[in-house]
Amino acid sequence: MESNQKEIKQKKQKTKCFQCKKKLGLMKYECQCNHLFCIDCLHPEEHKCQFDYIQQNKNKLEQHLIKVVKPKIEVI
Repeated sequence: MESNQKEIKQKKQKTKCFQCKKKLGLMKYECQCNHLFCIDCLHPEEHKCQFDYIQQNKNKLEQHLIKVVKPKIEVI
């Protein structure tokens, strides 16, 4: 009997915004910091996100950009 009540409580647990604690319903947004947010709190500036977006983008650019090297000129 007690185990059924615990299962019901776990099922009824609603997802809420990590910042403002609003009920999320169908529109859930997960940030890179692995928290769920509503549309108002999604931006990293709004919820003081600790994820380093600058370093992530630098790493992507290093992997995808091709280094261009001009040919050396022979001295006569």
